Amino acid sequence: MRAIAPSLMVMYWAERMELEEGSVQEMINPEDPESRQHVLVIEFRDARPVQVKGKKRMLDSDGQPVLWKTPLLSEQTGASTASGSIPLLVERRNRNFREFLLNFVNRAADADEDVVEKVREQALQAVPVQPGALWADTSKGAMVDDIGVAPIPDCPASLVDLMDDLKREPFYRGQISAEALHVTDARLPNLASLTRPLSADLAKAIKEGSGVDSLYAHQAQAVNAVEEGFNVIVSTSTSRHEKLPWSQLGGFMSDIVNAFLQALAQDQKRALMEILMKSANLATVQVDTYDGDTPLRDGSRDDIRENASIIFTNPDMLHLSILPGHKTWKTWLEKLRFVMAGFFGLSPSTIRVMDVNGAPTGRKLHAIWNPPLKDPARPSQGRASPLEDTVRLVSFLMSRGIRAICFAKVRQMCEILTKELQTFLREESPSLVPRVMSYRGGYTPEDRRQIEGKMFRGELLCIVATNALELGVDIGSLDVVIHMGFPFNLASYRQQSGRAGRRERDSMSIMIADGDNPLDQFYAGQPQALYDAEVETSGVDLGNALILEAHVQCAAYEWPIDFDRDSTFFASDKETMDVLEDICKRHLRWDSIWKIFFAQAKYTSHPSRQITIRSIDEDYYRVIDMTTHRDIEEVEAARVPFTLYEGSIFLHQGAAYLVYEVNEVQKCARVRPTTVDYITSPRDFTNVDPVKTTETLAVSGVQDLTEDSKKIPKFLETQGAHVLPGPHSIFANYGEIRVCTTVFGYFKINPRTKQILAAIDGADNPPLIKTRFGFWIDAVEAVRAADFDVEYSIHGASHALVSLLPTCVTMPTTGQTDIRTECKHPAATRKRPPRLIVYDSASGARSGLMHKAFQHAPSLLQQAAQVVADCACEKGCPNCIHRMSCKEHNEALNKVGALMILRSMAGLVASVEPM
Repeated sequence: MRAIAPSLMVMYWAERMELEEGSVQEMINPEDPESRQHVLVIEFRDARPVQVKGKKRMLDSDGQPVLWKTPLLSEQTGASTASGSIPLLVERRNRNFREFLLNFVNRAADADEDVVEKVREQALQAVPVQPGALWADTSKGAMVDDIGVAPIPDCPASLVDLMDDLKREPFYRGQISAEALHVTDARLPNLASLTRPLSADLAKAIKEGSGVDSLYAHQAQAVNAVEEGFNVIVSTSTSRHEKLPWSQLGGFMSDIVNAFLQALAQDQKRALMEILMKSANLATVQVDTYDGDTPLRDGSRDDIRENASIIFTNPDMLHLSILPGHKTWKTWLEKLRFVMAGFFGLSPSTIRVMDVNGAPTGRKLHAIWNPPLKDPARPSQGRASPLEDTVRLVSFLMSRGIRAICFAKVRQMCEILTKELQTFLREESPSLVPRVMSYRGGYTPEDRRQIEGKMFRGELLCIVATNALELGVDIGSLDVVIHMGFPFNLASYRQQSGRAGRRERDSMSIMIADGDNPLDQFYAGQPQALYDAEVETSGVDLGNALILEAHVQCAAYEWPIDFDRDSTFFASDKETMDVLEDICKRHLRWDSIWKIFFAQAKYTSHPSRQITIRSIDEDYYRVIDMTTHRDIEEVEAARVPFTLYEGSIFLHQGAAYLVYEVNEVQKCARVRPTTVDYITSPRDFTNVDPVKTTETLAVSGVQDLTEDSKKIPKFLETQGAHVLPGPHSIFANYGEIRVCTTVFGYFKINPRTKQILAAIDGADNPPLIKTRFGFWIDAVEAVRAADFDVEYSIHGASHALVSLLPTCVTMPTTGQTDIRTECKHPAATRKRPPRLIVYDSASGARSGLMHKAFQHAPSLLQQAAQVVADCACEKGCPNCIHRMSCKEHNEALNKVGALMILRSMAGLVASVEPM
């Protein structure tokens, strides 16, 4: 029945004890030898109450709320009081099912399919998998009749054949223009030899364990450089065998006691183990992973520290555990000889860079897919849904045995695409449903290991992922990469594109443009701008005094600093040493007796826990399936107000869950399966307010401005106003900022069309309050009294200023979306102070980024005013006051006012008068 009419009912597994409290108790035979912990529940959707609350407010004798009560499962699934009498309810269900059945039979007849076989095939996918399993076990190669998983189809002979097949599909309507196709040619391998050949045993192990019997030029050069005593950086493009210097490690394995590796994923450990197990001399070498998933209390960490010769870890564990705990790691660290995939404090004279790539490559076809206009005669109606096009494209690829990875920019879109793709496949190719899964941050370690195992074994045809799979993980042979929209920077686009073709095979990279995204449409109109552009410069500010001070505090905690003794470890040049010495004198505690520096008093207890090296929230909420009491995911506390609120739809592995309760005390959210066809989006507002000024800087003054900046822009003269220059003092302020976000409701949204189906009010969520650092500038009185919308103008001016921050501050390419301002919603009624405010949402003062931007505020204001004045657009565009990351979609903006605001803050505007 569910295969024929999926929207009439929902099926899920629930614990027997939950059901025994309800009206279905009599249906369960406690003496049944087949009875298990979980029972499959079949629930008709029209039997549900119209509005079910996840918890009920309990009142005292005076009618005051005292606590919450979670209802039993039987109370949540009780018959609807609006369903009428039982006979009417049954007749309505019969009528609805007959309609679904007729439609099902007609579709099968139109497709010339056997109705009975189609029902059997789809029924295999209709029943949910039992708790504890992600999918049915396909490792034994069972056929469709056994578990409903079809063998993987054969791939097309070539990319040309694949493109020809694609263009014959009914859903293809010219989405790829001739200009949007770009092919990079294949390249032959460039091999080289080692100065000192490997031992026969090791060479045999590498060949049997990885299939490698010769080295590419950059690999051999790296090993030879290590032989000569140099530190080595191997820098090659993606998918080019950059990490096969396992042979580099192996070449010295017979000479070393311990080795240390920093790795990004489990697959590197697996690859190394395959080599070691083939060696007669190295098979007993212990290799372990030491990261956040390593258990704390079962002795695993002690065993690794005492017995492991090779450890896979990450910068977090170095910072939080290994270096602060150097006393317990002393024996291991004393024997450490090699650090791979990272270098710290190295002198340039000791480094050799290997950036000449010797690996072969297959051809790669790049394409930009632009969804067609909804109505070519009416372009203003926009383009078709990129989600629908992506689903059909991926289904087409999977049906031909093409292995693909789809990159989504955010977690919710990752889950939406997985859900829509699985829904589509259940109708078209049910046996392919288990061959698509999602992978992103938040999944439990157990689920991640299961998914990774399926990737490595080649059991999946499609992986839907965020940038969690952009780096480091070898997920096997992939043929196609699909980007759902342009990533946040060109470096990410190139890195994602390189995930396909990692076995020297021909591959494809297809970017699905979003019709509502200006940057996507820019590249769709000018494809060569994407293909020919140079990757952004990585943002690493080695002279950031705040970051230096933070890590000097950590170093002083680990061992007091003696400059005469430790200078060689900190820097090799006098200028840097002078900076470090100044930091120590101003921020550390000086011991005049021992002539050494100690960490500040507030850092005397594990400073690495107070000084984070990443912006990820350390506090998590558990997401618990109420029907199985199983933890299905962990969500960072900062995300909870926007993803977990009562009534919201939470997506996990493409399955929808209704959030019933969020418990702030227990830090958990309770959810249950549902089959709704909408998603939810929070309705929220954010107040950004300065709370403490630590530094002030004058930003105005005509005498400091360039001659071009003093001129009245022609743009303002054509907009019905003229500007009177005049001197006045304006100051920028730097300090602590209070960011308070309140979720007061949510929207129900159609994920395909983005149409709002309903607006729900009354969400009872505490505000999310964070302290961040940034700078702000108050508007002058003359501008406050102007006849244009000041808030819209402040919004536009803020966008223009933020967009220019990379011109004066070295920013990480992945962090530009973390720099925010207070965005205005067109329907907002709350009045905000007329000030321009910019802050770093991802971290506190330690990054130093906002303080450096604050120091450049005068020049930033001048540049922003010039950029807006020179832009030829009338009401604003991405070249002046639009910003891709604006959470209010660049709706509440005023270009004329933005230019007035910027010029006034730069000291050019005294008053605004109509012409």
